Amino acid sequence: MEEYYSSIFNEVFGPIMIGTSSSHTAGPYRIGATARMLLGEEVKKARISFDPDSSYGSYYKLQWSDRGFTAGLFGGRIDSEDMTDALTIAKEKGMDIQFIKEPKENKHANYAYMELEGIEGGRLTLDTTSVGGGAIEIIGIDSFPISIKGDFNSVFLYPDRDVDAKVLDEQIKKVLSEPYHMKEAKSDDKVLYYLETREKLGKEEREKLLGIPNIARVRYADHVLPVLSSFYYENMPFRTAAGALEYGKSDDLSAGELGIRYEMARSGYTREEVMDMMKNVIKVMRKSAQRAINNKTDEKIGNLYPIKATDMYHSIKDKTVPMAELGILNELNCVAIGILEVVEQERPEVVVACPTVGSVGIIPAAVVHLGDRIGKSDDEIAMAMFAAGCVGTFVAHQGSFS
Repeated sequence: MEEYYSSIFNEVFGPIMIGTSSSHTAGPYRIGATARMLLGEEVKKARISFDPDSSYGSYYKLQWSDRGFTAGLFGGRIDSEDMTDALTIAKEKGMDIQFIKEPKENKHANYAYMELEGIEGGRLTLDTTSVGGGAIEIIGIDSFPISIKGDFNSVFLYPDRDVDAKVLDEQIKKVLSEPYHMKEAKSDDKVLYYLETREKLGKEEREKLLGIPNIARVRYADHVLPVLSSFYYENMPFRTAAGALEYGKSDDLSAGELGIRYEMARSGYTREEVMDMMKNVIKVMRKSAQRAINNKTDEKIGNLYPIKATDMYHSIKDKTVPMAELGILNELNCVAIGILEVVEQERPEVVVACPTVGSVGIIPAAVVHLGDRIGKSDDEIAMAMFAAGCVGTFVAHQGSFS
């Protein structure tokens, strides 16, 4: 695969979620969802283990990793109260899910080993990592070293005897209509073949793959990131800020238009589709901003810190306390703080990690709430969001969201 291009909706604005961390909540959720699909049946038991000195070891309860894994495993939604109530729901379903701290050779901060058993007796093991911002990587399956990141649909073919890879490839081409990449993984004297494709495989296609001579088992998982990746990124308009400036110079394109054209090329979606995706992001951000300034509660975060953004906001509006005259910036600060407070409440609501939950209030305040306050339309706010998303891709390509 050639040089990677980030997606505004994969890396910059997302995930859309309930939870306290994109890496520690959304990442485990996506891993759990992938594991459930690969198991191919409802989960009966799960043993999820990680090193005591890892981030999971310290924060898996506080930052909802346990809820994320669990909701993904029973097929819950990441943007619903399935996340908040995940552990209770799992118990009601009769699922036995254990979280174990034990020494691991893999010292990645967010490495977890999963051992699953299904209600029909199927078993699956996975080596997994959450790599930040909701991104994931599955690095092992049933003791085979692999690498999938949830940005393609993935198929795993288990031969029961030696298979000629070229012959297998020809058989697969008779089933799949779209391009795919096939890789080989080895464990001791056994071989596993796995495919990544943009094509969504239904039951019929999976049964045809299982019918290929000497294929004993097929596992399949849909992509869990919002936007599928490509094997070759053709006609990408730019990758860096300098490239964007050069690309937009001839037609005097706005930063928002640059973002739209970039995401259309990256995703393969139409202009209408990427605009609809952005307007959904705006809708979620707007709702979280409204709650942030109308969140009158005696609840304390961690039973320690009072929730203050709503009181601050009304103090500004009513001019009941002296403060520096910063205009609408004072209001926007309250929105940004209030959204982060909502995330930390006992029953939080849906937010857009952008790109982390730690910075979850900034863009909703500085772009969406400000846009609403000065009377901009959703189309105009979406253009501003694409401009911000464009900057996010530069960071993703050349630096780090940390």
